Amino acid sequence: CISLDKFVGHLDENLMTHQALHLLAENKFWAGLVFVDMYPWTTEPPRHVKFKIRMDIDAVERTNKIKDRYWDPGPRADPLEDFRYIWGGFAYLQDMIEHGILKLHTGHDWPLGVYLQQMPYPCYVDDMFMLTLNRCFPIFMVLAWIYSVSMVVKSIVLEKETRLKETLKAMGVSNGVIWYTWFIDSFLMMAASTALLTAIIMVGKVLNYSNPIILFLFLLTFTLATIMQCFLMSVFFNKANLAAACSGIIYFTLYLPHILCFAWQDRITVDMKLAVSFLSPVAFGFGTEYLSRYEEQGLGLQWDNIRTSPLEGDEYSFFTSIHMMLLDAVLYGILAWYLDNVFPGQYGIGRPFYFPLQPSYWLRTSGTTLESPDHVPEGAADNVDKQEDVECGGRSPEHMECNGSGSSKNCKHKDKRERKEKERDEQIKMQEEPEPESLLIGVSVQDLVKVYNRYSRPAVDCLNMNFYEGQITSFLGHNGAGKTTTLSILTGLFPPTSGTVYIYGKDIRTEMDTIRESLGMCPQYNILFNHLTVEEHILFYSMMKGRDHREAEQEVDEMLEDLGLPHKRDEEAQNLSGGMQRKLSVAMAFVGGSKVVILDEPTSGVDPYSRRSIWELLLKYRTGRTVILSTHHMDEADLLSDRVAIISKGRLHCSGSPVFLKNCFGVGFYLTLVRRMKDQRKKENECDCASECSAPAQPAPNIKRRVMLYPRGY
Repeated sequence: CISLDKFVGHLDENLMTHQALHLLAENKFWAGLVFVDMYPWTTEPPRHVKFKIRMDIDAVERTNKIKDRYWDPGPRADPLEDFRYIWGGFAYLQDMIEHGILKLHTGHDWPLGVYLQQMPYPCYVDDMFMLTLNRCFPIFMVLAWIYSVSMVVKSIVLEKETRLKETLKAMGVSNGVIWYTWFIDSFLMMAASTALLTAIIMVGKVLNYSNPIILFLFLLTFTLATIMQCFLMSVFFNKANLAAACSGIIYFTLYLPHILCFAWQDRITVDMKLAVSFLSPVAFGFGTEYLSRYEEQGLGLQWDNIRTSPLEGDEYSFFTSIHMMLLDAVLYGILAWYLDNVFPGQYGIGRPFYFPLQPSYWLRTSGTTLESPDHVPEGAADNVDKQEDVECGGRSPEHMECNGSGSSKNCKHKDKRERKEKERDEQIKMQEEPEPESLLIGVSVQDLVKVYNRYSRPAVDCLNMNFYEGQITSFLGHNGAGKTTTLSILTGLFPPTSGTVYIYGKDIRTEMDTIRESLGMCPQYNILFNHLTVEEHILFYSMMKGRDHREAEQEVDEMLEDLGLPHKRDEEAQNLSGGMQRKLSVAMAFVGGSKVVILDEPTSGVDPYSRRSIWELLLKYRTGRTVILSTHHMDEADLLSDRVAIISKGRLHCSGSPVFLKNCFGVGFYLTLVRRMKDQRKKENECDCASECSAPAQPAPNIKRRVMLYPRGY
């Protein structure tokens, strides 16, 4: 039943190997013995006997490597993992064979004993903290930046959400300057955190062996890549709070591939590592992992080993991770620059996707300003009459088209309700005063259409009109009439759906950067820096427009005197009253010699005294400028305006000087009566049904009288 003959002979090693593989599958193979330079016809053993012992790889140590791929300092004294030659039987088999060879050569059976001792190991540090930190250090370092990432993205998006970014661009600040400013601000803040973190790690003995300069440069490189990643993430958000919440999640999610790479570290190749290193948190994770391994080995990162890997046979190194993070920073910066130009968000005019291929983008000069009145081509004043009819909505599916010419053009919509409303509106004969021929056209609006939603009414509906230099032109209209939308298009906050605007002969669709260098604006809301003083605001915008420091200081003195704010010169903007903030916002639109000044309800929410100061400022500085003003106050338009344009539902209904409009529409007083229907008195939650009628001789008891007085002349 039991076979004691466990040795099977073979003619050569190949046959033995083939038989051993079959026996391994049945778990019946222990070892193979191969005698080198001995043949079946050999009668005596050679003087020097050479032999091989071949065993299952799991029963002996691997001989294709010098040390373990992931090794820790210390002797290999684990009985199960490190003493394979003992419990696998290799040492016992070798001892038996050597005793047999000695007996054949000597003819005696020498009772020799065998004494085994493990090779000694030099002194080492058994740092259990570092062994534990080795697995957690990469993720701890990544999480250290998650708050900074959220705050940087939130600040950038908040500037975009409050329209401060587009207002600065409208005042002449280039997009590149805004991004450079954010980079400097973020880099200084995060570099200080990096220096503090390096000091804590080195002084606190978290890392005992690495060079602190290498560690600081490594963290600084990751800071650079993280800032660029924040810029890229900010392009995709328009709400600051949402951006803050999502950016932290996205940042941490981009690190997760490193965890998978760590779990599959025996199978992942260097090409795979390079591919996932295009995510900067992953590249940072690899670098931090190698840093901790060098620390665990008692070497630390030094200048002579940053180009080599602590892992046997690994071509990826700590220096490679730094290179990849620098490459990521450049790549993120290019993507952020491109996407911000093509998709500027809720506000701003996007460029075509091929704009990097346009020579006009790269060859534009930075010092170009709008042409002065004496050098404007004569054809620029006739652009409106010479412009061919265009199809409104040609760039969007709103299904509308403009026909006719001049300011009497109308639009036909496929929607029946819209068409009926237009037919009723067309019954009102629009009257316009002839435009002055001796004045230069500063702003020419041509077939302007703006539709926010394909199913909604156009906010601006085929608007055509001109604004002249040296004049103040007022926009009158109710809320939602399209005044703010039109002014926002003029300043580049919104792109037009169709049509365009020429400002001193330059098209807002293609030359907005040049236009903004001589453009001043005051939106409905105050765009102020809370921690800048009144003087610093005026000085900043004046020098931004190209004034030297002496001229800017002189302009500050004049403007403060005109505003009546010399006593608030050194007061921060956040400490000013609402009226003072409004006056400062209006003043900033005029500083620096702006040729075109756009004011959106500049006197809203101010007291009568401040309102009067703003009026005097407008009248004083209108010379040589094209001033466009929107307002709800008829007395304000009458006092300030050279021309008044009345807009309703996005269309121009009439325009001309105040005197002209008084003569045309001054019809006296109107009396409107509202009657409550009997069947609706019982319905408390429903509104009254109103009907207009002539005034009766004797007022009825169930008639509610409402009198609306319009001063004669309007």
